[in-house]
Amino acid sequence: MTSTRTIAALAGAAILALPAAALADHGKSGDKPGHGTGTTTKPEHGSKPAGRTVVVSGGVTAVDATAKTLTLTVHGGNKRGRGDVGEAVTVSLDGAKVVAPDNDGDGTRGEIQDLRVGDHVIVIATKAAAAPGAPAGAPTLVARTVIATTPKKAKRNLLFKGTIAKADGAAKTISVAVTGGNHAAKAYKAQTVDFSIADARIRARDNDGNGTRNEASDLRVGDKVVVHVRLAKGAEATQPLAATSVVDQSRTKK
Repeated sequence: MTSTRTIAALAGAAILALPAAALADHGKSGDKPGHGTGTTTKPEHGSKPAGRTVVVSGGVTAVDATAKTLTLTVHGGNKRGRGDVGEAVTVSLDGAKVVAPDNDGDGTRGEIQDLRVGDHVIVIATKAAAAPGAPAGAPTLVARTVIATTPKKAKRNLLFKGTIAKADGAAKTISVAVTGGNHAAKAYKAQTVDFSIADARIRARDNDGNGTRNEASDLRVGDKVVVHVRLAKGAEATQPLAATSVVDQSRTKK
């Protein structure tokens, strides 16, 4: 009888000891109740969670209505968009709401076709999911809303600053590597833009030595120039842009 009681007491003590042992093992493994293994994975430093809103603004440099994309040079944005400032970003417009006037004249506004190169836009988007083997130039943003803030009907005075990359005195055209300008010309920064100077007022020294200054043939490759373009109402910014005036700052007499 005594031995039976002793065995029962030892068995009860062993049963009571089991939860403590289990808890001890659980604490060693680092698991938390209700959390599986308790292992957590922190995002890599600098990574951005998918689905977060990105806002960028800038000048449109290309629009592809067929592919439903636009490319813009980013000038500003919210905290998640500032990392793209100064970069050319391709945006998917598939399913996006477009706020723009009826620039293509088809009677319907707010279409991708109403977005124009040179327009200043605000894009509200999310980061595009990274696809393995995606081609260069693939969209990095998926737009929810695109707002064009440059109306087509407005008169625009564009002022370009840059260096002449190509000059054809006979054809009266120049190509300028744009380094700056006014707000209306900001979208063309870091691009080479073609100008027709047939009707432009030119200010330059007599660089061709024919005894007459301020001629198209006096503009030379490498000269620093300021080019003024005035777009009429409804006119598109189609190159070559018709220059109103060209001032050669490298070789102009004071």
